[in-house]
Amino acid sequence: MAENELLEDHCGYCTHCGGEIEREFIFCPQCGLNIEKRYLSNTVILGNGSLSEREIIESYFHSGFEYESILQFLSKFHAIKMSMSTLKRRLKMFGLQRKQQEVNMDEITEIMRRELSGSGCLFGYRTMWHTLRIKYGILVPRNLVQIRLKELDPQGSQDRRRHRLKRRVYNVPGPNYCWHVDGYDKIKPYGFPVHGAIDGYSRRLLWLKVGRTNNDPAVTAKYFYDCIEELEGCPRLLRTDCGTENGLMATMQCLLRADGEDELAGENSHRYGPSTACSTGFGFFTLYWNTHYIRHSRHETVAGRPDELFFNPESRGATSHLQPIDDDLMEELKNQCKEANEATDHQLYFRFVLEHENLSEPNHWQEAVDLFIHLTSVAE
Repeated sequence: MAENELLEDHCGYCTHCGGEIEREFIFCPQCGLNIEKRYLSNTVILGNGSLSEREIIESYFHSGFEYESILQFLSKFHAIKMSMSTLKRRLKMFGLQRKQQEVNMDEITEIMRRELSGSGCLFGYRTMWHTLRIKYGILVPRNLVQIRLKELDPQGSQDRRRHRLKRRVYNVPGPNYCWHVDGYDKIKPYGFPVHGAIDGYSRRLLWLKVGRTNNDPAVTAKYFYDCIEELEGCPRLLRTDCGTENGLMATMQCLLRADGEDELAGENSHRYGPSTACSTGFGFFTLYWNTHYIRHSRHETVAGRPDELFFNPESRGATSHLQPIDDDLMEELKNQCKEANEATDHQLYFRFVLEHENLSEPNHWQEAVDLFIHLTSVAE
């Protein structure tokens, strides 16, 4: 399978085969799965659209949700009620099973080696195991992945085993109570400013974007606007750092919560402070993170998969704190936002160079690096 590259209009990854999905796609170009009207994470489906019961069940299965969680999602979001035995019969009928009988370790080893040579160079065995599952559709015992990873990356395995971190305790009552927003500037000098947001309770990545800038208030506000429009609600509390790029977003949050009657209504619905909760990564990482299992820890709020904790908090005895939003006010706020990837002179110039020198779009991260070096040398 070819490495997935980040596209300007990129929307996510197919939960069935791991193939790249663009925003306008209705079907996955790799496996043909109907992906119409899915949520941006391609895991929890908000609205059936034209999806059949089978396609919905297959999507949740390949996202790694437990059977009980699948039943809860079917009932909550799709008005499909069935028993555990019925679900198991459906899965058997669809040819879906958790245990894979035949394992080609040579193929798995090659895939692991390819991941370690690219963006997965820091993967532990749990991360590698989950990546094999959701990106390549390979079900393999986790202990086999652990053994093989020790052989392929002995130094990394030893470093992770000795690693010790001291963390602070963080606690919020439920999803959408507090969203944390922050930018990431470490790779900004190379032209890749990153901006992201995470839900404090579920640790679900709400958005993770790379664009031309993460300092323009109108651009970061557009990320926030798109998210609350999709969810049809805003958080009770929004937390950002003190950067000027967050001023418009903070104003939008306070306006949306102006009529609230709780202690976090109005101007109290936004707080400035360091937001270290946002992680880095793109595209596939968002899908990986939102579907991986977070183990119980005294440092975290609750164990579980971020998507499950975010969309179905009742399974853990919590409730969503998503606040209603006014449609008229949303229309006014939309005019204050702008897209992050509007064409620039640099983009037009490099597009001209690509066409003039008959260069093709990269299909692998190494090809992307080589193309980047070539284009910058031409521009000098």
